Amino acid sequence: MDKTIEASLAQFHHSEHAVIAYGVSFNPKEDTWPIHILGDRKHLHFQSFRKLTSAPLFTKIKRVFRVLAETRNSHTCYSALRTVVASAQSHHDQFNLSMAAISCEVIIMVQQQRSTGVAMRKALIKPWMAYGGNLIEEDVLDFIAFF
Repeated sequence: MDKTIEASLAQFHHSEHAVIAYGVSFNPKEDTWPIHILGDRKHLHFQSFRKLTSAPLFTKIKRVFRVLAETRNSHTCYSALRTVVASAQSHHDQFNLSMAAISCEVIIMVQQQRSTGVAMRKALIKPWMAYGGNLIEEDVLDFIAFF
């Protein structure tokens, strides 16, 4: 496993302070994290995602996004969160249920992001699997093996 991912995983439960790749600090226990994209200050907002997912999935997503925030560029992290939230919203609208696991539909939506799709998918899956790979539908791993 990548050493930066290992370090981020080890810190998750013990720290109320994290630093994004560009030096911006944030509290990973909060639902809004500041980031900088091309000099513009933006935020990763998890509030709407909390309402659309089960509690275990929400917790795992925040763990994965902490790893992304600390190890990837801010644009990839921001785009990935927007895509995952849009997928959760679509799931909620279609089934009137909170999303309980990552499905192939989520991965397809991530993959369809223009030039960043494959990098974004890889960036999400690597820390996800480092956390044990649960809360992901079985067919997802078979699906992503083809790409």
